[in-house]
Amino acid sequence: MENWKRVKAALTVGIIALGFQAMGVEPANADGPARKSSCVPHGSATGKSINSKTLAEFTSSLESNGRSQAEIDTVLAREWCVVKVGIEPRKPASAARLAESADVEIGTNLYYNTRETMYYAAMTWQWKNQNYKDDYDGACFEDQEIGGNDAWGVRVAGATVYNFDHGAWYQGRHELATRKNHYDQSTVAHSAVANDYGTGWMEQDHAIKVGAPHFPGCTEDVDFNMDHGNGWMTVYPYGIPSHSCVRVQIYAKYVHTWDETEVNSIGVGVDSFSIGWTKEGKDFQIEEPGVIGEICNY
Repeated sequence: MENWKRVKAALTVGIIALGFQAMGVEPANADGPARKSSCVPHGSATGKSINSKTLAEFTSSLESNGRSQAEIDTVLAREWCVVKVGIEPRKPASAARLAESADVEIGTNLYYNTRETMYYAAMTWQWKNQNYKDDYDGACFEDQEIGGNDAWGVRVAGATVYNFDHGAWYQGRHELATRKNHYDQSTVAHSAVANDYGTGWMEQDHAIKVGAPHFPGCTEDVDFNMDHGNGWMTVYPYGIPSHSCVRVQIYAKYVHTWDETEVNSIGVGVDSFSIGWTKEGKDFQIEEPGVIGEICNY
């Protein structure tokens, strides 16, 4: 029985790999550079410009429909010709414990466009609890600002690259999607900062009590318009010598504020994010070093 399980698992992996090759898409190579392929955008990518704005919107819509990150990555590779590259670094036990105790979980990804020499650095955030409800004291169905602006960003460290374009989306809680006053998907019209090190965004967060699911009336359920979201930037390897690769690491940051505290700027530099404050004090921040991969200039 155990031998049959091993054979079955090997066959499954082989079938998946053949499926990718038949569509002209190579499975992502975590340890080495991605290669160009004969992949042709189709399905959900038909007629779309493949850039950070469309990718941020599309992945946000998939996420809002309950698709897992693995499922999203499969669709991007199969239909958009955008494959995931890079590996998650090993984190020391102390850093892992800090992440586990944080209110917000952040993630990073690095993707490669197999039709063109371009990459996409992306970050996501997701609230793991409803502690933001403590910052809301509104009445039934009252939309209320929570403190000042929140901020988030994505940064590419280790290489000189060109930040071509960028996009970001956010949305309310999945489980309240059918309720009155639920926060739907929202886009960020303009980035707060964009340079060749990375991109940062700022938006005002809101909370509201949502309606009962099957009858009119107020509930104690509170939706938060920034329950989860993303940020994408398109990277060209213009500063990398021709026919060579450079190892990079993607960093992500998220800042939440309440009461009178407000973020008034976010910056991205060669080795760090920076935050400008109005009445700093009621806030928390989370920043993590993310995936490591290679950016190549073929």
